[in-house]
Amino acid sequence: MGLYFNTKTTRTMQEKVNEQFTGAPIDFWKDFAQRKHFRRGAEGKPLHAIAAQVRLEPDDANAKKRWMQWLKDLERDTGDRMRDIFFENLDPSSKCKELNFVPVLSAGMPIAIRTEPPVSVPGGYALTVYIHTPTAKAVRAAIKKRQEAIARRRAKNKKD
Repeated sequence: MGLYFNTKTTRTMQEKVNEQFTGAPIDFWKDFAQRKHFRRGAEGKPLHAIAAQVRLEPDDANAKKRWMQWLKDLERDTGDRMRDIFFENLDPSSKCKELNFVPVLSAGMPIAIRTEPPVSVPGGYALTVYIHTPTAKAVRAAIKKRQEAIARRRAKNKKD
């Protein structure tokens, strides 16, 4: 379901993502052919495109759509911050051995990212990235607020 709600799909996607950036699989991402996709600007790819390319997605089609939308929302709300975290820490000279992603429910919008200082592990370090993502209640409230603003604008335009 993206990572907006604490569901089985959310937990499964968290596991899938963390598996990609821990142990031997992280070396796949450290290869410049993959790492370059996290570059800023036109040289990089959107997060949802990278996920689709490597099939890092839920098995269920509806959950896949929500996951891809959540990745778009993540990038929209955090700008290049997530891209920078990947690109910097996947540099082979950085000695990053694992990136751990932890969704944290937040009462407000937008999605936010926090990192802790790296932790030493044998041969390098591990970095934990906390992704503060709105609760279902916060998302519904934001949608309602947006719909009301649109309705007010339309009503005003009708009068003019």
